[in-house]
Amino acid sequence: MGNTPNPSRRLLLAALPALAVAAPASAAPHPDAELLAAAARFRALTATHAGFFETIEDDDERDEAIALMHADWEEALDALCDAPPARTLAGVVARAVALVEYDREMLKDRHGYWDGAQLAPLLRDLVALGGAP
Repeated sequence: MGNTPNPSRRLLLAALPALAVAAPASAAPHPDAELLAAAARFRALTATHAGFFETIEDDDERDEAIALMHADWEEALDALCDAPPARTLAGVVARAVALVEYDREMLKDRHGYWDGAQLAPLLRDLVALGGAP
């Protein structure tokens, strides 16, 4: 056997140049990266806000906690609303889920104006595509 490399090692060494060419230098960012990040931040702050009602019984204490996070929450809303238009289905779904998690009433059928009547089914479809309940 001596100093001769085994066949699997020889094949691996021979394949290295091809592997280097096949591997991308860096992954391209998601086309909706800014929108997805803004939606995730808004959703996290919305969950924090909702959690205050489950964990803080005292109204004054809860109001103080909400007041402390309100500026961040409003900034997150601005970032979500100002994010570039969605370029992928994931971006559209992220906006819909953020809206629905803020106001679950948006999923209920609305009667009256035709635009309201169409909004709830559209949001339900988008949220379902995202896998959210």
